[in-house]
Amino acid sequence: MAQSVLVHLVKVLSFDPSPVFSSSLQDPVLNGLRSSSEAVRISANTLFKEFAERSKEEEHVLKVVTEMAKQLTTGKISSPDHRGIFYECIGKTAAAKAEAVSVKALQALTAMTGKESNDAAVIFAIDATILHLQVLLAAGKDVPEVATTVKAGVAALGSSRVSLRKTWSRGVGTLVWNCRFFFFFLLMLFAR
Repeated sequence: MAQSVLVHLVKVLSFDPSPVFSSSLQDPVLNGLRSSSEAVRISANTLFKEFAERSKEEEHVLKVVTEMAKQLTTGKISSPDHRGIFYECIGKTAAAKAEAVSVKALQALTAMTGKESNDAAVIFAIDATILHLQVLLAAGKDVPEVATTVKAGVAALGSSRVSLRKTWSRGVGTLVWNCRFFFFFLLMLFAR
């Protein structure tokens, strides 16, 4: 109930809620995303989305993504449903269009996508990867994470897992459709 009230409050804020999100509300929201109650997870997911859309201060969004990445990579989130929600929420942080956030997100997502055994969760992970890849490609950054992600995507296109091939194909299609990223993506793909 309290989270649904917060959703409405965040929607009407006239300032950047990044500091509040990364300090006092980070742990309750992340705990809500891992809740066994579906209603609490949905409410926390909606609240996270609102914060992610409005938070623009790189250092604060980076703190949230770092904590989420730590929880994912250390195995604190064992349920595939919860991992899928975390991947989806990491993807929502691409709205900040912050390069450091996208680099950190790609580090975690690339590591976890290769290990993810659940097909539903891997779809969320790849979708989030594509969102953060777009941020870095739009900025024209040639960071090692972009090359690593592109290599992982190319390898996944030859995978025996249909969900990997299909989702990466759709992601590459999204990059092609957003033509401004496509040329840089091709350079990254064939230069390596």
